[in-house]
Amino acid sequence: MLTYGVISQLLAGERDKLKTMQERNNDLEREVERFHQRREIEQRVNISALHFSILLFTVHLIIFLYRQIEDIELLIPIQEMKESKVLYYETKAKQRDLHEVVTALKDKNAPAHALLEYVFNPYVADEVA
Repeated sequence: MLTYGVISQLLAGERDKLKTMQERNNDLEREVERFHQRREIEQRVNISALHFSILLFTVHLIIFLYRQIEDIELLIPIQEMKESKVLYYETKAKQRDLHEVVTALKDKNAPAHALLEYVFNPYVADEVA
């Protein structure tokens, strides 16, 4: 038969078990909460690491492109100089050819010029001759 004392002891034991189980449950809830917080932090860190990787890649790409631009900027004046030199030599060759034509025409037309000089200014032509 169950007496008041036995029931009180059983009830006290059950209360102790309930209290222990509630404490364990609270501990487990705190642990689960910390786990969720850690997972969230890890996700943020992973996202931050990904952003950092993308940023680092972008910086390296910008540096690479900047160096390419510097190389091109260095080569542009050299190419312009080469093109100017070619143009100069072509123009100089044309000038020599035209100078030869002018000289030939002067030689060919020298008698006519001498006659015109004599006709329009006979006194100067005598002094030169």
